Amino acid sequence: MKYKHGKIFKKASPKIVELAAFDYVPSTDEYYTFVRKQREAGYRQVIITSEMMIKLMKKYFLERKFRIASVEFMIEDGALENQVHDILKKLNGDRGYFNLLIDELTFLVEETSIDIKKVEFKRREDNHSLSLHIQVNGIFGVNEADFDDESEVLIRAIEGCM
Repeated sequence: MKYKHGKIFKKASPKIVELAAFDYVPSTDEYYTFVRKQREAGYRQVIITSEMMIKLMKKYFLERKFRIASVEFMIEDGALENQVHDILKKLNGDRGYFNLLIDELTFLVEETSIDIKKVEFKRREDNHSLSLHIQVNGIFGVNEADFDDESEVLIRAIEGCM
């Protein structure tokens, strides 16, 4: 499945939060030049905090019926990664494990200051697969065919987290 990438920015306005997604091609776009160009156009980066990531997980899992395929952290910790991976495996078989996952992630974020780096969501419906990932720096990837529609859905979801 081929991904198309984008990055979320907000319009620099003190009164209204207006988010926008701009196409980003990691293989050809130089990151800092890309960010500077958007800044010069009046946009600021959106950072997806761990609290926002957890809210997005709730939205995509509970409301949109995606599964959570993976969660990556800012630090590399094999035991932690294995623990979360085991919960995700159980969650794929029984959606009742969602509260355990959210409780574990909330504890990690609030009590140990371990931040979420990236979350990947997947859904298969009516012979159509949809895959989406979002990173702390606001970069996201969606399978190419669904990019435009899912970018808009993601922007609305992030606005709901702010």
